[in-house]
Amino acid sequence: MKRCLFTILILALGITAPSFAQNKPESFSVSPFIGGYVFEGDQDLDNKPVYGLRVGYDFTKNWGAELVFDYISTKYTGAGTSESTNVFNYRLEGLYHFFPDTRIVPFLAIGAGGQSIDYNSRNDSKTMAALDYGAGVKLYLTEWLALRFDARHVLAFGSIEHNFEYTAGLSFFFGSPKKVEEPMAEQRKEETAAAPKIVVDSDKDGVPDDLDKCPDTPEGTKVDKDGCPEIKEIKAAPKAEIEVERQLFEKKRVTLLVQFDFDKAIVKPEYCDDIKKIADVMKKHPNLNILIEGHTCNIGGKEYNLNLSQRRAEAVKALLVNKLGIDSGRIATKGFGFSHPIAANKTKEGRIKNRRIEASIDYEVKK
Repeated sequence: MKRCLFTILILALGITAPSFAQNKPESFSVSPFIGGYVFEGDQDLDNKPVYGLRVGYDFTKNWGAELVFDYISTKYTGAGTSESTNVFNYRLEGLYHFFPDTRIVPFLAIGAGGQSIDYNSRNDSKTMAALDYGAGVKLYLTEWLALRFDARHVLAFGSIEHNFEYTAGLSFFFGSPKKVEEPMAEQRKEETAAAPKIVVDSDKDGVPDDLDKCPDTPEGTKVDKDGCPEIKEIKAAPKAEIEVERQLFEKKRVTLLVQFDFDKAIVKPEYCDDIKKIADVMKKHPNLNILIEGHTCNIGGKEYNLNLSQRRAEAVKALLVNKLGIDSGRIATKGFGFSHPIAANKTKEGRIKNRRIEASIDYEVKK
């Protein structure tokens, strides 16, 4: 049995994959498994390996259900005998998955079904209702394959027998809805050329989207002809500019007072002042290049937050270039997701602080 479990582990870890997937809604799974089964002592049944199969369906990323069937070939040792006996467990379980957007997905399970025991030599059998509960973990290896470990406490109702089951296996996934692919670039161009021009103003700031140099400006913000916040809203005090300059040259980085709403990459007008400080320092030092770093809190998946933090950095760069006249070649951007927190993500206040922008010197300034 231990050799079989070890073989499953080596087989799974030996498979190379370019990416992994998380729990996906509306997907099916088939999960063969092997493990051990421990009977309560008064059942007079030897503890033996268990073999089985799970067939599941995930309704959402978190919630799923599985039909489970397993089989134990054991011996009945009551009254000084040793009789060949087969035990069958079958049940329907509900599963709740934690952290469904990560590679390692733990879950809880609870279910109901039955247990049938066939005493072969006596040509006798009995069936009992059964409940079970337990936990497990899925380790995704590819988009369609995961290594899986489970443990269950099984309560068979007669005089209430307490059994324990522990298993390892593989889960194969299929049937998740496919993403609708975007049209090819050339096709989009043809469609655009053929269609009549439609003026769209998503921000409702009076500037058409195709002319808007500061997209996603919050509705109600006073903007200029380029769609950017009016210049009078972007004024930096000389002392504040000197402090930003000092931090950049001494510490090589500075944290800007540019924070974002949850799941947003829109620079709000009240934060334009800090961006103006960086622009003033760059104009004072023409040889200075900077790296704009975007950061997020830890709500959501790793890949999604990396993309969100990159969009936040690009939004600040757009304001520096389009509104404040900094050459785009002097500004690099990089999103770090939630990998560099400055506060605890356990609190709302900490998560707000982590949704931020930092600027660092991209290379040593030539004297």
